Amino acid sequence: MVGWLYPCGADCDIAVVVFDKDGTLLDFNATWLPAFREAAERVALEAGEKDLAPALLKAGGWLEEAEGPRITPDGLFHHATNLEIAQAWIDTQPIVANHFANDVTALMTLLESTLKECTVRDAAPLGPAEDVLRELRAAGLHLAVVTNDSEAIARAQLARLGWTDYFGSIIGFDSGFGGKPGGGGIRAAIEAAGLKPQQAIMVGDSESDLVAGQVAGCAFTVAIHPDAKPLPIGLATAACRMPSIAGLPEALATAGHRALRASRRAPDEVAQTPWPSEAVELPTPAECMQAQMEAKAAVAAAAAVDKAVVALVDGMREP
Repeated sequence: MVGWLYPCGADCDIAVVVFDKDGTLLDFNATWLPAFREAAERVALEAGEKDLAPALLKAGGWLEEAEGPRITPDGLFHHATNLEIAQAWIDTQPIVANHFANDVTALMTLLESTLKECTVRDAAPLGPAEDVLRELRAAGLHLAVVTNDSEAIARAQLARLGWTDYFGSIIGFDSGFGGKPGGGGIRAAIEAAGLKPQQAIMVGDSESDLVAGQVAGCAFTVAIHPDAKPLPIGLATAACRMPSIAGLPEALATAGHRALRASRRAPDEVAQTPWPSEAVELPTPAECMQAQMEAKAAVAAAAAVDKAVVALVDGMREP
């Protein structure tokens, strides 16, 4: 599972890197927290109950703490599609359900417009993301974004940062392939590059990202997770984990990607250089065993709902 992390001296066949967007390429807190607050306030005002906003935020996993607000790792705001967020607000808030007459599409329209306006305005890169994207493209790798955000919002954010041209595919939950943890979007991105799943890796910061990569048949998954935070068990199935994508080019060079290896150091030097411990932390055996059990269940569940999600999105598109 982790052999690719170590200097091997041989060429590797990785040709596609599929990225999650928020928390991987974009700074999630800077980009999204103001937007979620604004969306909750607008929905509450539209429903005629402005004091409802805190309850809407809480339903999404929002926590107010002394050092500032944050979203819980398993909160809807962190991993769910906008459709799922809108449905949760209708399911948990009778005032919202009554005002929108249980019409999740109408609520999602308001949610989408607010989130697009605010997140495009506040879109912020996570660390040296653009430098990494530039280096990977220069090395001949195909890049793609697969997100549980809508395609329109994703494209607008990436355009705001000037990143659109780095990616061959930008796929959202509503692009016709379903959302994560289903693997449809990742498979579509790989097929668009004319390559095979075993030539691709999935890079993300949530369990749904890693499960989606496994469902799609990717060669490896890479977890983005800050060193200072406890590791969620769902990330322990990744081939490696690193604090940001800053370590990704070196990881692929060390694994044997010819162009990246040549651009960084001589092959003999790579073969002699130990993996930098600060860039990646390997999961413990106990973490792996537990995560593999949970991942198997998640993969089975994702495969079961993959077609159903696609059908739901297609149904929403029909006049």
